[in-house]
Amino acid sequence: MIKISNLEFIRNGHVWLRVPEFDCHQGERVALVGPSGAGKTSLLRSMLGHIRPDQGLIETQQSATMLFQKPALLRCSVLNNLRIAAFLAGLSRHDGLKLSLHWLERLEIEPLAPLQAYRLSGGQQQRVAFARAMLKPVQTVLLDEPGANLDLQAQQRLEACLDRRYTVVFSSHDLQQVLRWADRVYEIDNGILRERYGT
Repeated sequence: MIKISNLEFIRNGHVWLRVPEFDCHQGERVALVGPSGAGKTSLLRSMLGHIRPDQGLIETQQSATMLFQKPALLRCSVLNNLRIAAFLAGLSRHDGLKLSLHWLERLEIEPLAPLQAYRLSGGQQQRVAFARAMLKPVQTVLLDEPGANLDLQAQQRLEACLDRRYTVVFSSHDLQQVLRWADRVYEIDNGILRERYGT
């Protein structure tokens, strides 16, 4: 569960993003939409605890991971990128390798395992970064433009990995992905986040 109230981000003495109210419950998929630069990524990062708002309250009851729009992969093989992330997540060498191979298989990118990650295409890097993010034992997954650089089939494969055991909050400019995947939609309009659509 994520609950936000009276959140404000201030820049140059002015409030550039205001979130009067936001909530996301266990197993929900909530989309954030709005123009580029509106603050979607900043809001996601604040949910993760990477940045602090200037005012307001963020309540979270679940561990979280985030997939950024531009993945920063290490200059080593795809498999080693995952194994290092697994080690940092506290997994044993055996369990880290097993889980790394599991996510490569689920995303159908096993052939990429021995390749240098930084030489992959944007879409391939995105899928590797997703596999790396999922090595943490989390309940909430935050996604910044998860459809970027991915064709429809790759998008749907990624979405299928996130069943209702996970709470998902994602930003997107892809209307089709939002309509296909989101239970509810929040829109940033003139610097204010408001719920626009829901089931």
